[in-house]
Amino acid sequence: MQRLFVRCPWLIGLSFARRFPKYTGCNRMEDALLPGGGSAPPPQHPRRATVRSTVLNVFTLICYPYGVPYCFGQMGWVLGSVFLVGSTWINVEAGVALGEICARKPELTSFPKVVRAAFGGRWGAATLWLQYGSYWLTNVYNFVITAEYWTESGVLTTWCEQRFMFLTYVLIVPLIQLPDYHAMAPAALFSNAVIVLGVLSLFWVAYVQGGPEPGVDYETAGFGRASRGGVSMAFALAGAGVFPELIAEMKHPDQFARAVRCAFLPVFLLYAACGLAGFWLFGGDAAGDILRNFPPNLAATHVTAFLMALSFLVSTVENNLFMVLGIERAAAARWPGLRESAPRTKSFLFRAAFLASELVVAAALRGAGAGDMQALAGAVSGPALCYAAPFACHLALFAGEHSRPRRWAFLAFVVAGGLLCVFGTYYSVLGVVEAASSYTIFGGSCRLAAERA
Repeated sequence: MQRLFVRCPWLIGLSFARRFPKYTGCNRMEDALLPGGGSAPPPQHPRRATVRSTVLNVFTLICYPYGVPYCFGQMGWVLGSVFLVGSTWINVEAGVALGEICARKPELTSFPKVVRAAFGGRWGAATLWLQYGSYWLTNVYNFVITAEYWTESGVLTTWCEQRFMFLTYVLIVPLIQLPDYHAMAPAALFSNAVIVLGVLSLFWVAYVQGGPEPGVDYETAGFGRASRGGVSMAFALAGAGVFPELIAEMKHPDQFARAVRCAFLPVFLLYAACGLAGFWLFGGDAAGDILRNFPPNLAATHVTAFLMALSFLVSTVENNLFMVLGIERAAAARWPGLRESAPRTKSFLFRAAFLASELVVAAALRGAGAGDMQALAGAVSGPALCYAAPFACHLALFAGEHSRPRRWAFLAFVVAGGLLCVFGTYYSVLGVVEAASSYTIFGGSCRLAAERA
């Protein structure tokens, strides 16, 4: 079993797609998503997104500053800072590379299509399953952490975490009925403002607490801790895995590189501020759920928890919107008759059921540690889709057009992403397995909000 998890998830997805095409849909759903597949032309993507709305959506997809203190806690000041700078640079370059690919080849409207054009259909199928699996796993984590934040906020003190999970589900169901990413722009703007306020509240806690906790330990050691911190940083900056889908909705796809740079600048500043402040306050004990480190009865703790819950709610909406839009477009291309009767009702029921699958798994695994779940989600999605695939595809599609420095840089990114994927996945799975001894599936007490307050 451990040998299975040591392998890169991308290769696992490819092997599964090859061996079980009947169940993976490699010859059905994936063909509809990719050019030339399906029994009817795929629906056209509505190109109405502006640079501004794209910046907001990119910011919302990638901005997760609350997990950065955990990354620094695993790696320390120096290595954490190096990873933050390096990861930001690589992800910006990944966005630029994907922008160039999609601008020159506008028919490539999704990440699986990009990979298929570069390496063939089987790699495209593996990418499709890895892409959807990683976002689905991220949403499971989001359900767990959002329920914890609702509990920490002090609202509805007679409610427990399971009820807050269901409340999150009820709030998200109507929001994931939006027609495209462009419609998410107002919610993304709200979420971005909430994220900034949440980071400011961390400094509020630092001011009220009067500095670091007594006896805080800044010592970090161990290759395993560094690997978990690295993939957690990848998770915190992951977003390139859906960039082609965002580009497909832009009025001017050639402006995507500009949108990426505009989005990553404030993200980097927020990450640096939140990560360094959190590590200064809590050291190596910084938790994956940073509120676990906050004093329980501070007003700042309640306000921060409420803001974090709202921002994670919007993030879950956007992640699910990406997946359900892709599946519905693939289904419409493969089976045009699906839209002939009650299309809105079918879409509503499908999206509600898809979201419910995440809720059920989240309820089962809520006892797992937030840090290990965050690291596992990062290992699955970050290195393969953000650190390796964009550069490998660019090298394959535009062979001979790269300068020597750029070619070697792209190759280095691919190798670094592969190594981070392998070691990060292994140590993250190991952490989840070790944590499993402390909880049971669908078990554990339902912690009331009043118990925390």
